[in-house]
Amino acid sequence: MSIHGARPESGVRIELERPREGPPPWSYRGTASRPIEVFDARVIVSEAGDVDVSVSVSVSRSVPLPHAAVPAAALPHAALPAALPVAGPERAASEALALGDLASQIRLLVRTAYRQARADGEPPAFRIVRWRADK
Repeated sequence: MSIHGARPESGVRIELERPREGPPPWSYRGTASRPIEVFDARVIVSEAGDVDVSVSVSVSRSVPLPHAAVPAAALPHAALPAALPVAGPERAASEALALGDLASQIRLLVRTAYRQARADGEPPAFRIVRWRADK
């Protein structure tokens, strides 16, 4: 399946890179893209395969879609929170939960890439580009 744009139609797409030189822990930087937003991602992979992920909203790369451009029914339900409060502590909690879910998806993708490299007796890839569907 080919990629037709910067953002996936569903799920999450990661693009991470690390320096070619250097011992573990390996530090990756890049982006995690969802259908309506792009996030900055930092990932640290230990020699044992432990994966630590931090995700933040990328203001420079997040361009909200006009509501009229894509009908809500056309977007995957996971891309839109069921009832995101307008403001206040409830919204902050909803956003934290969404970022935590995204970090978990990134962790699974990177851990899989690490295990595949380890099975081949190689260090992790310098560049990881993967996609994971919403479940």
